[in-house]
Amino acid sequence: MNILVLEDSHPEPAIEAVQNVSEVAVRKATTLAEALSFLKKGEVDGAIFDIFVPLGETEDPFTRKYRQNMLRAVKSQRHASRLTCTLHEYVEPLRRAMLPRARERPFGVVAAEKADENGVPFVLATSVDHHDQGAVGKICVYQRMKGWPEMIDRMDKSDPENWEPAVDRLMELIH
Repeated sequence: MNILVLEDSHPEPAIEAVQNVSEVAVRKATTLAEALSFLKKGEVDGAIFDIFVPLGETEDPFTRKYRQNMLRAVKSQRHASRLTCTLHEYVEPLRRAMLPRARERPFGVVAAEKADENGVPFVLATSVDHHDQGAVGKICVYQRMKGWPEMIDRMDKSDPENWEPAVDRLMELIH
């Protein structure tokens, strides 16, 4: 079984946690471009994505397609009366996070979109609290609207033990 780990700041602890699972090979990516290359080739059976990672050598993925996917999901939830904030309140923090001048951009969400399109099970992992009022809080709502697995948040990503919940959740999704 091949597991992709997309993590730029602490890839070694994540890899160590995944390698503790028997008969698993790890594919390491530190940028969105690297992750997309593994996902396009169909080389992975599952993935763990950090949310905020560098773009790498690829076209900027926050094109109309991804913006439209997010807007469509939000609009459908608003019409279903399950989303209490206005469309602007929801989309604006995501839009700001997507701007090229933003220091950190949520490219892990793009990797998740690609994995979802390809039927690859995945888990989003982040050190930020999902109750954050910025982009991570909005991504949490978005992932729920998409029916994706709950993100693993508030992690100290420098310790392999803290990656275990993400690995365990991914293994549940794969099996």
